[in-house]
Amino acid sequence: MAIQAICVCCGKPKTKVFGPCRACGFLPETEYQMARALILSLTRTVGGLSVGRDASTLKAVAAQIQAGRFYEFDPREEQRAVAAWRAWSAENERRRARRRSIAWTVLTLVLAAVAIAVAAHLT
Repeated sequence: MAIQAICVCCGKPKTKVFGPCRACGFLPETEYQMARALILSLTRTVGGLSVGRDASTLKAVAAQIQAGRFYEFDPREEQRAVAAWRAWSAENERRRARRRSIAWTVLTLVLAAVAIAVAAHLT
C-alpha cells in the first residue's frame, strides 16, 4: 500500500491518514490531532479546502521528527485543517445517515413483502 501520511508523533510513514501508527501506536482522536494528521499527509482537497504536503516535503518533515526535532505547525494552517476535518466529518456523517435510511427503507419493504406473501398464502 502507498504511503499517505507520516505520523505526527514519530515521523514514520502511515498508509491511513487517520489510522494508528504501526511504529508508535499513536492514533489521532481530537479535532486538532486529526487536523495535524491532515497537514502531514499527501496534499488533498477536504471539505473544499486544500491541505497536506507534497511527497518531498513529507519526507523532510519525517526526517526532522525522527531526529527528535518538533514540527512547528502554522496556527492558520491548523485552523484551515480543522475546518477541513469538520467539513469532512459532517459529510461522512451525512453519508452514514443516508445509508442507514436506505437500509431501514429496504428492510421495511422486505418485511412488507414478506407480510403480503404470508397473508396471500394463508388465504
